[in-house]
Amino acid sequence: MNNEFEETINKLKTYISSVDSIYFLGPRKENVGNLICKMEEDCNKKINDEEVESEIIIKDVTSILDYILAVYLELPISNETSTFISTLCLLIMNWNSNINIPEEETTKEIFIKVKLADRIYKNHLTSFELFNYMRNLIYRAKQMENYALPSLELSKHYLETFDT
Repeated sequence: MNNEFEETINKLKTYISSVDSIYFLGPRKENVGNLICKMEEDCNKKINDEEVESEIIIKDVTSILDYILAVYLELPISNETSTFISTLCLLIMNWNSNINIPEEETTKEIFIKVKLADRIYKNHLTSFELFNYMRNLIYRAKQMENYALPSLELSKHYLETFDT
């Protein structure tokens, strides 16, 4: 097997076993770890010219990519996490181009999401992508600004009674 491939898998598994992964992935940690093992297994089968069943993990791949794209706006990202995401994107990209069925629409969708996630975490967004991300961030900020917990409303009313 290729040394670079083994090195990539080892980097991913090392991150999964770190404390940083608990903060970033939370309850998805086990799923991501299983996904990495399954992709490694698929790649090994492909090298040995064995049949590979890719439909099983396509949903998991797209789910993880959606999470990675969404969480960028919400959590501070450490250098280790950024490196993990770039390495995971590399693995997914190679798995997608070599294992997944190239004619399927999901292959194109995964390709687009991987490229976007990689550029986001490497801070190489185009102006259009940055504009769309900022628009989403502003929308979320406005939603949070308009949302007040009922207990806060009661506290405001309670404090106002002391003013009169």
